Amino acid sequence: MRTTGIVKWFDPLKGEGCVVSEGGGYALLSREPLLALGLKTVAAGATLAYEVKLVSERLTVTAIYEIEDKAPPRANENPDADPPEGARRVKGTVRWFDPVKGFGFITSRDVVGDVLLHRSVL
Repeated sequence: MRTTGIVKWFDPLKGEGCVVSEGGGYALLSREPLLALGLKTVAAGATLAYEVKLVSERLTVTAIYEIEDKAPPRANENPDADPPEGARRVKGTVRWFDPVKGFGFITSRDVVGDVLLHRSVL
């Protein structure tokens, strides 16, 4: 079935993510349909026109026809860009990071306490 939806998230390390259709249905997005377009990843917020089928009892994106990337550019994509208001750049050391949970913590001499490191900024 051909439909349109928005990418909720995509983890290029795992090669999977989630798309939410206009009707509110969730579908698994694997890397194969992206590779067919010559892409390795897609940004959260991108609008897709895609084919979805029931595979192993899960709705799965099997083909992508169009991608419209409406996601705003992330600050970390340009290292010279100013941080968002209220944020500041600090240097630190990753204390731990769990790729399954998608987060970890950084310690820094520049701030008191630990700094949360979320996979969305990597």
